Amino acid sequence: MDERFSINIPLAKNDLTKLEHIENMLKGYKDSIYAVSNTLDSMGPGTHELRHSIEKDAESVRNVAKTTHKMKESLEDIIRLYELSEAKVKGDCVQGIAVVVDKVKDIINDGKEMFENALEKGQDKSNHYVIFNEIEDENTRYGFSSSYKETIQKLYDDVPKEYSGTRDLYDKHIKNLKVATFKSEDRDGNSSPYESGGVLYLNEEADLDNLRGNGTTFFHEYGHFIVNQEGWLNDNKATGTFKEFEDSLRKEVGQYIKRYEDQYREEGISKGFSGLMLDKYMEAKTSAALKKDILGSDNKYTHVNDGVSDIINGVSNSKYRPDYGHNDGYWEENQARVPNEAFANIFAAQMTGDEVELAKIREIMPETYEIYLKMVREAA
Repeated sequence: MDERFSINIPLAKNDLTKLEHIENMLKGYKDSIYAVSNTLDSMGPGTHELRHSIEKDAESVRNVAKTTHKMKESLEDIIRLYELSEAKVKGDCVQGIAVVVDKVKDIINDGKEMFENALEKGQDKSNHYVIFNEIEDENTRYGFSSSYKETIQKLYDDVPKEYSGTRDLYDKHIKNLKVATFKSEDRDGNSSPYESGGVLYLNEEADLDNLRGNGTTFFHEYGHFIVNQEGWLNDNKATGTFKEFEDSLRKEVGQYIKRYEDQYREEGISKGFSGLMLDKYMEAKTSAALKKDILGSDNKYTHVNDGVSDIINGVSNSKYRPDYGHNDGYWEENQARVPNEAFANIFAAQMTGDEVELAKIREIMPETYEIYLKMVREAA
């Protein structure tokens, strides 16, 4: 018997075993992909497109498995043919097996790539298929609407990659979160949200018609939730890196405000003002300049950079309010509210992808922003 040919008898049978293993492995890939798809199916609204995409990948892997099965059957035919007539197949067997094995390698690589792609598509969402634990307000019994859930979910899904650390910090505490909804009429027309004791109290109607951007309030209040969960406040005082964040915030924003105040104080002096009249002139001109710089207009209420406006309002202790801010007395009641609100504003800007506001934050308070990123890295 030809030596080369006799050596390939066990090789052919060995490759038949390999093909059986490959077929089973591909079926495992298919089942795993369907498992990801089924997980997505339980997530509810906002995941249908992803689920259908993954199911298409699973179907492709299933077809690859069927092809592998056919190749296994062909290899069985070759072996049977050899057993019947070695003279007929001895010239083709070695070459045929090599071709089959090469094709199987390609199929396996394609199958792995399909599975990995499908898994990558579903991985981020499958771990976070519920972005908040819904509870009803004990008095009103209102639940969140599907449109509000989808709005929040889409913002979460679309967080820019450069802010993935912020989303990781979001994920860290999600299991501890509770939310309650209320309507304005239940609080005498008051739609103001708040965070208390690990519960976010939200008016979804207001957040779905939010001039700051739909869903912004949810992520802003979640920022406060993180501050409390991380224990960055002790007896209403910032501690550790959060204190470093506060000190930098007050310094940089204070310097930003002071540049305008110095400019208009000198201008007022040149116009002959002094005393109380000079102070009023300086404050009026500084207020107008801040509004123009923050909003891009000196006479239009535009709701641009509302978070930055709120930070200026806090650092100046309500002296200046370019746009959005809090009522008089809010900052005086608790000085820790300044870093708390600032953190929540930056957190919400990243989670909603508000690049305009983030650019302004980096312009006015670059050191503070870097400390914020450091806090997120350390906590996440």
